[in-house]
Amino acid sequence: SRDFGGSLKPEYYDAWARYLAKYVRAYLDEGIPVTMMTMQNESIAATPWDSCVWEAAEQKKFLRDYLWPEFVKAGLSDQVKLYIWDHNKERVLEWSLAMLDEETMPMVGGIAFHWYSGDHFEDVQMTRDMNLMLSECCCMGREEADERMAMLGQRPDKTPAQKDYLDAAGYAHELIGDLNAGTNRWIDWNFCLDAKGGPRHVPGGCSSSVIIEQGNVSYSMIFPYIGHFSKHILPGAKRIGLSRCDDKVEACAAVNPDGTIAVVLLNRGAEDAFYAFRVQGHVIRFVVPRRTISTILIPKEAYQN
Repeated sequence: SRDFGGSLKPEYYDAWARYLAKYVRAYLDEGIPVTMMTMQNESIAATPWDSCVWEAAEQKKFLRDYLWPEFVKAGLSDQVKLYIWDHNKERVLEWSLAMLDEETMPMVGGIAFHWYSGDHFEDVQMTRDMNLMLSECCCMGREEADERMAMLGQRPDKTPAQKDYLDAAGYAHELIGDLNAGTNRWIDWNFCLDAKGGPRHVPGGCSSSVIIEQGNVSYSMIFPYIGHFSKHILPGAKRIGLSRCDDKVEACAAVNPDGTIAVVLLNRGAEDAFYAFRVQGHVIRFVVPRRTISTILIPKEAYQN
Protein backbone atom coordinates (compact mmCIF):
# COMPACT_ATOMS: atom_id res chain seq x y z
CA SER A 1 0.00 0.00 0.00
CA ARG A 2 1.14 3.53 -0.75
CA ASP A 3 -1.59 5.25 1.30
CA PHE A 4 1.32 6.57 3.34
CA GLY A 5 4.83 7.31 2.24
CA GLY A 6 4.30 7.85 -1.46
CA SER A 7 7.12 7.36 -3.93
CA LEU A 8 9.52 9.47 -5.95
CA LYS A 9 8.22 10.20 -9.44
CA PRO A 10 10.73 9.19 -12.15
CA GLU A 11 10.78 12.71 -13.61
CA TYR A 12 12.43 13.87 -10.36
CA TYR A 13 15.14 11.18 -10.22
CA ASP A 14 17.69 13.52 -11.76
CA ALA A 15 16.94 16.42 -9.38
CA TRP A 16 17.04 14.15 -6.33
CA ALA A 17 20.37 12.63 -7.38
CA ARG A 18 21.89 16.08 -7.89
CA TYR A 19 20.55 17.22 -4.51
CA LEU A 20 22.05 14.23 -2.67
CA ALA A 21 25.44 14.73 -4.29
CA LYS A 22 25.36 18.45 -3.46
CA TYR A 23 24.26 17.69 0.11
CA VAL A 24 27.17 15.30 0.76
CA ARG A 25 29.69 17.55 -0.99
CA ALA A 26 28.64 20.46 1.25
CA TYR A 27 29.46 18.43 4.36
CA LEU A 28 32.86 17.45 3.00
CA ASP A 29 33.64 21.02 1.99
CA GLU A 30 33.01 22.07 5.61
CA GLY A 31 35.52 19.48 6.81
CA ILE A 32 32.85 17.12 8.17
CA PRO A 33 33.80 13.54 7.23
CA VAL A 34 31.18 11.51 5.37
CA THR A 35 32.20 7.97 4.49
CA MET A 36 28.89 6.14 4.04
CA MET A 37 25.34 6.92 2.93
CA THR A 38 22.29 4.71 2.58
CA MET A 39 20.14 5.42 -0.46
CA GLN A 40 16.82 5.43 1.38
CA ASN A 41 15.66 4.64 4.89
CA GLU A 42 13.24 1.67 5.05
CA SER A 43 12.74 1.42 1.31
CA ILE A 44 9.41 -0.42 1.41
CA ALA A 45 7.88 1.03 4.60
CA ALA A 46 4.73 3.04 3.93
CA THR A 47 4.47 4.93 7.22
CA PRO A 48 2.54 7.94 8.57
CA TRP A 49 5.86 9.74 9.07
CA ASP A 50 8.41 10.84 6.48
CA SER A 51 9.03 7.95 4.09
CA CYS A 52 9.47 7.09 0.43
CA VAL A 53 8.59 3.72 -1.05
CA TRP A 54 10.87 2.19 -3.68
CA GLU A 55 10.67 -1.14 -5.42
CA ALA A 56 14.05 -2.77 -6.01
CA ALA A 57 13.89 -2.17 -9.77
CA GLU A 58 13.12 1.52 -9.22
CA GLN A 59 15.97 2.02 -6.79
CA LYS A 60 18.36 0.11 -9.04
CA LYS A 61 17.52 2.40 -11.95
CA PHE A 62 17.97 5.47 -9.72
CA LEU A 63 21.37 4.21 -8.55
CA ARG A 64 22.66 3.17 -11.96
CA ASP A 65 21.37 5.98 -14.15
CA TYR A 66 21.24 8.96 -11.81
CA LEU A 67 22.86 8.80 -8.36
CA TRP A 68 26.09 7.04 -9.28
CA PRO A 69 26.83 9.31 -12.27
CA GLU A 70 26.26 12.35 -10.04
CA PHE A 71 28.57 10.94 -7.36
CA VAL A 72 31.25 10.35 -9.99
CA LYS A 73 30.81 13.87 -11.37
CA ALA A 74 31.08 15.36 -7.87
CA GLY A 75 34.19 13.34 -7.01
CA LEU A 76 32.35 11.38 -4.32
CA SER A 77 32.44 7.85 -5.69
CA ASP A 78 35.76 6.98 -4.00
CA GLN A 79 35.04 8.81 -0.74
CA VAL A 80 31.44 7.89 0.13
CA LYS A 81 30.24 4.29 0.03
CA LEU A 82 26.60 3.82 -0.95
CA TYR A 83 24.59 1.27 1.05
CA ILE A 84 21.38 -0.33 -0.19
CA TRP A 85 18.23 -1.74 1.48
CA ASP A 86 18.37 -0.12 4.96
CA HIS A 87 15.33 -2.05 6.16
CA ASN A 88 14.44 -5.20 8.12
CA LYS A 89 16.68 -8.24 7.87
CA GLU A 90 14.31 -10.86 6.56
CA ARG A 91 14.46 -9.42 3.03
CA VAL A 92 18.05 -8.25 2.93
CA LEU A 93 19.21 -11.09 0.68
CA GLU A 94 16.17 -10.88 -1.60
CA TRP A 95 16.61 -7.12 -2.12
CA SER A 96 20.35 -7.45 -2.67
CA LEU A 97 19.92 -10.09 -5.36
CA ALA A 98 17.37 -7.87 -7.11
CA MET A 99 19.64 -4.81 -7.11
CA LEU A 100 23.12 -6.16 -7.63
CA ASP A 101 24.59 -7.34 -10.92
CA GLU A 102 27.93 -6.94 -12.70
CA GLU A 103 27.11 -3.32 -13.53
CA THR A 104 25.80 -2.13 -10.17
CA MET A 105 28.06 -4.15 -7.86
CA PRO A 106 30.99 -1.66 -8.12
CA MET A 107 28.59 1.17 -7.22
CA VAL A 108 27.52 -0.38 -3.91
CA GLY A 109 29.74 -0.23 -0.85
CA GLY A 110 27.57 -2.42 1.34
CA ILE A 111 24.17 -3.47 2.59
CA ALA A 112 22.37 -1.89 5.57
CA PHE A 113 19.62 -3.47 7.63
CA HIS A 114 17.39 -3.00 10.73
CA TRP A 115 16.26 -5.37 13.48
CA TYR A 116 12.51 -4.74 13.83
CA SER A 117 11.18 -8.01 12.40
CA GLY A 118 13.16 -10.47 14.52
CA ASP A 119 16.62 -12.06 14.58
CA HIS A 120 16.99 -13.33 10.99
CA PHE A 121 20.72 -13.78 11.58
CA GLU A 122 20.70 -16.48 8.91
CA ASP A 123 19.66 -13.94 6.28
CA VAL A 124 22.56 -11.72 7.31
CA GLN A 125 24.95 -14.65 7.09
CA MET A 126 23.78 -15.49 3.58
CA THR A 127 24.66 -11.92 2.55
CA ARG A 128 28.05 -11.84 4.26
CA ASP A 129 30.14 -11.50 1.06
CA MET A 130 29.27 -7.76 1.18
CA ASN A 131 30.07 -5.14 3.81
CA LEU A 132 27.15 -5.39 6.24
CA MET A 133 25.89 -2.64 8.53
CA LEU A 134 23.17 -2.71 11.17
CA SER A 135 22.11 0.87 10.52
CA GLU A 136 19.21 1.26 12.95
CA CYS A 137 17.75 -0.33 16.05
CA CYS A 138 15.87 0.97 19.04
CA CYS A 139 13.37 -0.25 21.62
CA MET A 140 9.99 1.28 22.40
CA GLY A 141 10.06 3.94 25.07
CA ARG A 142 8.45 3.19 28.41
CA GLU A 143 5.48 5.48 27.74
CA GLU A 144 4.74 3.99 24.32
CA ALA A 145 5.07 0.45 25.64
CA ASP A 146 2.57 1.19 28.42
CA GLU A 147 0.16 2.80 25.93
CA ARG A 148 0.26 -0.25 23.66
CA MET A 149 -0.42 -2.53 26.61
CA ALA A 150 -3.40 -0.35 27.58
CA MET A 151 -4.77 -0.45 24.00
CA LEU A 152 -4.74 -4.24 24.27
CA GLY A 153 -6.66 -4.06 27.51
CA GLN A 154 -3.63 -5.22 29.50
CA ARG A 155 -1.78 -3.75 32.41
CA PRO A 156 1.93 -3.08 31.99
CA ASP A 157 3.64 -6.26 33.17
CA LYS A 158 7.17 -4.92 33.52
CA THR A 159 8.60 -2.40 35.91
CA PRO A 160 10.87 0.34 34.53
CA ALA A 161 13.90 -1.56 35.85
CA GLN A 162 12.78 -4.78 34.17
CA LYS A 163 12.20 -3.02 30.87
CA ASP A 164 15.59 -1.31 31.16
CA TYR A 165 17.30 -4.68 31.52
CA LEU A 166 15.32 -6.31 28.70
CA ASP A 167 16.16 -3.44 26.35
CA ALA A 168 19.87 -3.72 27.16
CA ALA A 169 19.91 -7.50 26.87
CA GLY A 170 18.08 -7.22 23.56
CA TYR A 171 20.77 -4.92 22.23
CA ALA A 172 23.54 -7.31 23.30
CA HIS A 173 21.70 -10.29 21.79
CA GLU A 174 21.40 -8.39 18.51
CA LEU A 175 25.04 -7.32 18.51
CA ILE A 176 26.31 -10.85 19.18
CA GLY A 177 24.04 -12.38 16.53
CA ASP A 178 24.91 -9.77 13.91
CA LEU A 179 28.67 -9.92 14.51
CA ASN A 180 28.67 -13.71 14.40
CA ALA A 181 26.73 -13.56 11.12
CA GLY A 182 29.34 -11.34 9.47
CA THR A 183 28.25 -7.77 10.26
CA ASN A 184 31.15 -5.32 10.44
CA ARG A 185 29.41 -2.00 11.18
CA TRP A 186 26.72 -1.35 13.81
CA ILE A 187 24.87 1.90 14.58
CA ASP A 188 22.49 2.59 17.47
CA TRP A 189 19.40 4.76 16.92
CA ASN A 190 18.99 6.98 18.87
CA PHE A 191 21.89 7.63 21.20
CA CYS A 192 20.28 10.49 23.10
CA LEU A 193 16.58 11.27 23.76
CA ASP A 194 14.38 12.88 26.37
CA ALA A 195 12.43 10.98 29.02
CA LYS A 196 9.45 10.51 26.68
CA GLY A 197 11.58 9.06 23.88
CA GLY A 198 11.59 12.23 21.78
CA PRO A 199 11.61 14.79 20.47
CA ARG A 200 9.39 13.46 17.68
CA HIS A 201 6.93 15.03 15.27
CA VAL A 202 4.67 11.95 15.32
CA PRO A 203 3.20 10.08 18.32
CA GLY A 204 5.29 7.52 20.15
CA GLY A 205 8.82 7.35 21.40
CA CYS A 206 11.89 5.16 21.80
CA SER A 207 14.29 4.25 24.56
CA SER A 208 17.92 5.29 24.29
CA SER A 209 21.32 4.97 25.93
CA VAL A 210 21.38 8.56 27.21
CA ILE A 211 18.37 10.47 28.56
CA ILE A 212 18.42 14.25 28.91
CA GLU A 213 15.58 15.92 30.78
CA GLN A 214 15.62 19.56 31.91
CA GLY A 215 19.39 19.65 31.75
CA ASN A 216 19.89 16.45 33.72
CA VAL A 217 21.74 13.56 32.08
CA SER A 218 21.12 9.93 32.98
CA TYR A 219 22.06 6.61 31.40
CA SER A 220 19.94 3.57 30.69
CA MET A 221 21.37 0.06 30.99
CA ILE A 222 21.74 0.03 27.20
CA PHE A 223 24.75 2.35 27.57
CA PRO A 224 27.10 0.00 29.48
CA TYR A 225 25.83 -3.04 27.57
CA ILE A 226 26.83 -1.50 24.23
CA GLY A 227 30.10 -0.46 25.92
CA HIS A 228 31.12 -4.09 26.29
CA PHE A 229 31.41 -4.19 22.51
CA SER A 230 32.49 -0.65 21.59
CA LYS A 231 35.10 -0.43 24.36
CA HIS A 232 36.69 -3.84 23.87
CA ILE A 233 36.16 -4.78 20.20
CA LEU A 234 38.20 -2.06 18.53
CA PRO A 235 38.21 -0.64 14.98
CA GLY A 236 40.06 -3.05 12.71
CA ALA A 237 39.27 -6.09 14.88
CA LYS A 238 38.49 -9.41 13.21
CA ARG A 239 35.86 -11.79 14.46
CA ILE A 240 37.22 -15.22 15.31
CA GLY A 241 35.52 -18.55 15.84
CA LEU A 242 34.52 -20.13 19.13
CA SER A 243 32.50 -23.14 20.23
CA ARG A 244 30.23 -23.65 23.24
CA CYS A 245 29.20 -26.68 25.23
CA ASP A 246 25.62 -25.39 25.51
CA ASP A 247 23.42 -22.44 24.57
CA LYS A 248 22.95 -20.95 28.04
CA VAL A 249 25.31 -18.08 27.26
CA GLU A 250 25.54 -16.16 23.98
CA ALA A 251 29.06 -15.25 22.92
CA CYS A 252 31.19 -13.63 20.26
CA ALA A 253 34.95 -13.21 20.04
CA ALA A 254 37.26 -10.91 18.11
CA VAL A 255 40.99 -10.30 17.90
CA ASN A 256 42.00 -6.64 18.01
CA PRO A 257 44.80 -5.09 15.95
CA ASP A 258 47.13 -5.28 18.98
CA GLY A 259 46.49 -9.02 19.30
CA THR A 260 44.20 -8.78 22.33
CA ILE A 261 41.26 -11.19 22.15
CA ALA A 262 37.92 -9.87 23.42
CA VAL A 263 35.16 -12.36 24.24
CA VAL A 264 31.73 -10.91 25.09
CA LEU A 265 29.40 -13.20 27.06
CA LEU A 266 25.67 -12.61 27.56
CA ASN A 267 23.66 -14.64 30.04
CA ARG A 268 19.96 -13.81 29.71
CA GLY A 269 18.94 -16.83 31.75
CA ALA A 270 17.63 -17.06 35.29
CA GLU A 271 20.63 -19.08 36.56
CA ASP A 272 24.37 -18.55 36.79
CA ALA A 273 26.42 -20.44 34.22
CA PHE A 274 29.72 -22.18 35.03
CA TYR A 275 32.34 -22.73 32.35
CA ALA A 276 35.85 -23.79 31.60
CA PHE A 277 37.39 -21.50 28.98
CA ARG A 278 40.19 -22.93 26.85
CA VAL A 279 42.55 -21.11 24.47
CA GLN A 280 45.67 -22.73 23.02
CA GLY A 281 45.72 -25.33 25.77
CA HIS A 282 45.33 -22.80 28.59
CA VAL A 283 42.20 -23.22 30.72
CA ILE A 284 40.47 -20.87 33.15
CA ARG A 285 37.24 -21.48 35.03
CA PHE A 286 34.71 -18.75 35.68
CA VAL A 287 31.07 -17.92 36.34
CA VAL A 288 28.80 -15.88 34.08
CA PRO A 289 26.17 -14.57 36.53
CA ARG A 290 22.52 -14.71 35.55
CA ARG A 291 21.12 -11.78 33.58
CA THR A 292 24.51 -10.14 33.08
CA ILE A 293 26.97 -9.30 30.35
CA SER A 294 30.70 -9.92 30.76
CA THR A 295 33.85 -9.45 28.69
CA ILE A 296 37.02 -11.53 28.90
CA LEU A 297 40.21 -9.86 27.60
CA ILE A 298 43.15 -12.08 26.69
CA PRO A 299 46.43 -10.27 25.94
CA LYS A 300 48.47 -11.47 22.98
CA GLU A 301 51.34 -12.75 25.13
CA ALA A 302 48.98 -14.94 27.18
CA TYR A 303 47.99 -17.19 24.29
CA GLN A 304 51.02 -17.03 22.01
CA ASN A 305 53.58 -18.28 24.56
